[in-house]
Amino acid sequence: MGKKLIFVFFLCFLIISVFIIKPVEVNAYRLISLDFYSGGNYNTYNLSVFEEWVNNSYGVEEKFNGGFGYYFGTRQWVGIGRLENLAFGGEIELMNVSYSEIDVSLSNMGILLTAAYRLSGMFDDFRGEILLIGAGGIYLANLVDEELDIGRIEENYLGPGFKIVLESSFPLTQQLSIGGRGGYRFSQPHSEGDINFSGFEVGLKVELSF
Repeated sequence: MGKKLIFVFFLCFLIISVFIIKPVEVNAYRLISLDFYSGGNYNTYNLSVFEEWVNNSYGVEEKFNGGFGYYFGTRQWVGIGRLENLAFGGEIELMNVSYSEIDVSLSNMGILLTAAYRLSGMFDDFRGEILLIGAGGIYLANLVDEELDIGRIEENYLGPGFKIVLESSFPLTQQLSIGGRGGYRFSQPHSEGDINFSGFEVGLKVELSF
């Protein structure tokens, strides 16, 4: 499930980029530059309800308060009147939880639309960039249980989510930059709240601009 959705979403990125990678101008609206970025992060989770089920079902006292994930996305900077520090785009993030003593794993993938505002545009002497990012979309959780005698059981859950991120970026060359980010995510794909990936995010990124 996850790999197919990632491929489709990334293909959409590429198709859109073909049409908007060159700056254009239509009246007061113009496309300035296009960024592609990718990185890794550490995320905190709120999986206490899910882990209680695991403990009761299999007698495993194992907790996951957080784990590592990765993300990639793109954003298009635009000029709309005086809003030249505004960008719109999309992002995919992935995170996984697996237990060492039993064959139970849980993953979560977010497919998000993003809006970013360049706060560092307010400071002329600041060499890097500081972005305030808001994102919203859907999260898809995947539960795989191979511990049962009846064989493999796989369940998928879908629900809305959002995140708020503060991101920094420092140029290495005219097109290449590195940076970091921190933010908060609300992600509760299971409708009854049994699977809750809401929590904080701290990460690093690499970015290419065209």
